[in-house]
Amino acid sequence: MQTEKVKSPFDKSQRSRLLSWSKLAKEKGELRPFDRKVLYEAGHYDFVFIGRLFRLTKTLSALSETFPHLSDDTAEIESAAYRCFLEAKVLNGDLEAEYLLADALCYGSHGLEENEDRALELMSNAAERGHPDALFSMSEWYYYGFCGLDEDEAVATDLLKKAAEGGSIKAKCRLAKWQLYGIAIEEDHDAGFATCSQLANEGVDEGKFYLARCHLDGLGTETNQELAFEMLLELSENGFAMAQTLTGSLYFDGEGTEQSVEEALKCWEEATKAGDPTAPYVMGLKYWVGDCVEQNDDLAHTYFQLAYERDNPDAAYPLGRNFCLGEGCETDFESAYLYLLEADEYGDVEAKFYLARCYYFGLGRDMNNIEAVQHFEAVDQSSV
Repeated sequence: MQTEKVKSPFDKSQRSRLLSWSKLAKEKGELRPFDRKVLYEAGHYDFVFIGRLFRLTKTLSALSETFPHLSDDTAEIESAAYRCFLEAKVLNGDLEAEYLLADALCYGSHGLEENEDRALELMSNAAERGHPDALFSMSEWYYYGFCGLDEDEAVATDLLKKAAEGGSIKAKCRLAKWQLYGIAIEEDHDAGFATCSQLANEGVDEGKFYLARCHLDGLGTETNQELAFEMLLELSENGFAMAQTLTGSLYFDGEGTEQSVEEALKCWEEATKAGDPTAPYVMGLKYWVGDCVEQNDDLAHTYFQLAYERDNPDAAYPLGRNFCLGEGCETDFESAYLYLLEADEYGDVEAKFYLARCYYFGLGRDMNNIEAVQHFEAVDQSSV
């Protein structure tokens, strides 16, 4: 038997705040009457309707926009409401709630505390019940070894295909990328082109992006740089960040269009503002070496930091080098060592050279001649 009401997840202080916010909104003439009622009932009653909890999260979000000084308090209560809503829906057997709660617990989103064991349990159940995006998440977790799972490309691939067959757009996009570039599966340009075409016909921007890449690089079809540029430009104008970055590169190199450094920089700036991790790295490189822009170590370092914060591993080496040499920032050998160590783990040969110097001179860590020699030898071997 499904439950319609649950015990209030809010403590006395939180309930008092909900009541006061309902009163405040009424006095200021803010929020709709029903939303003020939602706030009042959440603060007044010991038991709340499950559906009202979800409405409460939306009301609290609107309240924080109206009264920004309340945002910290509203976020705390919104998190409690959202978790209670999902937990109650899971108990009622709701498949979508099981997936959403698992996702939130894995990544600590919506203010929920990370809980990998619980996340894995819920996501596994949702995947077994056939939820397409849960199958995709399990594929991703097996591929990267998330939530305590061992990395397993074979299992990841099998789950990805099932997710795509089940209709997951995210899975179809990932599968297209894997097919085109031979990631975890055998490279198959024809299959990748077909998957991208299907996604593009469904109006999926990421599918359109990879279809443009197919035309640009001749993957599963004839090379057509002009068509690729037109497709990417349209996506860029609609705010698709990955397309903005690539459009910038086409402008910069004059591929599929006339060369324009000015337009390239505009595209990269827009992509950076939109949150793309590649664009700030590209901007960093241009300012680092003065490639068609005035050389500027400070700007380069700022862009590299932004790229790194967005999980672009390529930014680790230039950041390490900058901290080691004090270019664009204060010299910081401890930070330099950590960035260079990370870049070395990704296979960056230049990072290996500076890491060898850290070991040899004791920069940011204790001197270690054995490690220094090993890294210098590795650099020599890679240059042969």
